[in-house]
Amino acid sequence: MSGAESISRIAALIAEPANAKTLSVLMTADEMTAPELSRAAGLTQRVTVDAISQLTHGGLVRVRKVGQRHYCKLTGPEVASTLQGLVQLDSATRPSAAEPEDGTHEDPALLKARLCHNHLAGEMGTRMYRSLFMRGVIVRVDDTLQLTEIGRQFVEGFGINLNNLGWGHSQASMCRPCLNWAKQQNHLAGSLGGAFLLRIYALGWAQRQRGSQIIRFTPEGEAAFKATFPVPG
Repeated sequence: MSGAESISRIAALIAEPANAKTLSVLMTADEMTAPELSRAAGLTQRVTVDAISQLTHGGLVRVRKVGQRHYCKLTGPEVASTLQGLVQLDSATRPSAAEPEDGTHEDPALLKARLCHNHLAGEMGTRMYRSLFMRGVIVRVDDTLQLTEIGRQFVEGFGINLNNLGWGHSQASMCRPCLNWAKQQNHLAGSLGGAFLLRIYALGWAQRQRGSQIIRFTPEGEAAFKATFPVPG
């Protein structure tokens, strides 16, 4: 198979929505079982298993069996780098449907927590952003955000694989502020912002409402979120 044919085949795999969601979730974790992937990606188990099969045959995902469980992971960091490049290109060329310019949305659920591109916005998103700053997880250096060494320990302790997000290289695409339209406050964008949201899904704290930008937290999930990202007052 020629290089062009190989690239075309991989692009076709990534273009499938279920495959794209599965790959996005795996970008934030060392390994995940199929049920964990299903919950985090918001897919049925049957669709998830089919996506894993396609991606495994396509050379993008590796599966290992331990007892009765099958653990999935990306085949290598080059896969994560390629996917992150596609995410950056998409974010740079496509306006967000989640952040209207006129700021007229008044739905309390949208104001509380919603999807913006691939990350958490709304009151919950700005809370997380403030908490990360106050605890020294991220700092502002000139006009960019940087993840600190304390931040690295916190993020990895939260279950996010930083190697898949480009840790050790330029952090410009990993940590970016994104302006919240409702109260003109920032929330966290970039690959790290997306990784936090995927991890929140994986923990079962929240789930995106079908057919909407609304992200709904369970009562237990909201309590755990606020304990993990505390702010004074």
